[in-house]
Amino acid sequence: EWMSAGSAGRKHVAEGYTAVDAIKVLGAYIGPDAACRALLLKQKAKVANFFRRLPLLDPDIASALLQVSGIPRVSYIARTHRPAVSAEYLSSFDACVQAAWCALAGIESPSESTLALASLSTSAGGMGFIRWTERCRHAYAASLESSLLPPHGPISNVKE
Repeated sequence: EWMSAGSAGRKHVAEGYTAVDAIKVLGAYIGPDAACRALLLKQKAKVANFFRRLPLLDPDIASALLQVSGIPRVSYIARTHRPAVSAEYLSSFDACVQAAWCALAGIESPSESTLALASLSTSAGGMGFIRWTERCRHAYAASLESSLLPPHGPISNVKE
């Protein structure tokens, strides 16, 4: 793939390459917001397949797999993409998680209190089914702040 910020670079793409608006680098999409958003949304089918297959497993195994593999799948996306870019994808992901654990638990229509309890960490008595649409702003801000820290401590400890 070939990505160029200027139109001149897009006209002269090297043979064997395809010009793209955004490109995936180390698991994060780089490029204009609309192009990154579109690429994230293309991943929905892959994610939906994972969640659709979970109920085929034994409920205990499926629940454990959901906690250790399903939920963390989106953590990196929430930390590396601005919320304006990732919100629609995260909303879809949250719906898949909720549908999967409801199917595993035999719940047709969970109440708000059930949803809140399920989203608590396992150490707090919940299932750890984080609602990323609610946490993406914090995850992205924390990641951004962490990337701006000097190697020897927080910015607040640096003296001018």
